[in-house]
Amino acid sequence: DMSYLYMDHNLYRGWFYYVTTIGVFFLYNYKAFFHNKNFAFVTKSTLGLTWFISNLVYFKYRKQLLRCNLFDEYVQMRADELVKQNEHMLRSEEMKKFVWYTADLQETLARVHRQAYNNDASDFADSELLLQDFIRRYTDE
Repeated sequence: DMSYLYMDHNLYRGWFYYVTTIGVFFLYNYKAFFHNKNFAFVTKSTLGLTWFISNLVYFKYRKQLLRCNLFDEYVQMRADELVKQNEHMLRSEEMKKFVWYTADLQETLARVHRQAYNNDASDFADSELLLQDFIRRYTDE
């Protein structure tokens, strides 16, 4: 069982909400933060830190995206190799019989239904005949 790579969308969504909240807060209190000399360090450090961490989050996003895309490409290449390597098995008579059997099974199971709700074996009389016919087709009886 192979684990599959996924993007960490919760991190990016959370960071987007945080930056949006900080941005709205700064815009709402624009005069208090940007025209007050006492808040100059707080304002610049908050904006600078937000910008810096946003870049880190962006680079982490690009790195994860690149890894996921490269992994997808590797999986596709490996699948193509395996198909090419085992193509003789896919074209064999046994595989054709298996595909035919699977299609026949799906068609038979699609026709199976309950005729009544008497909680008795007679509820599935037609379906039982369908299944017996299917079993007879694929056994030596």
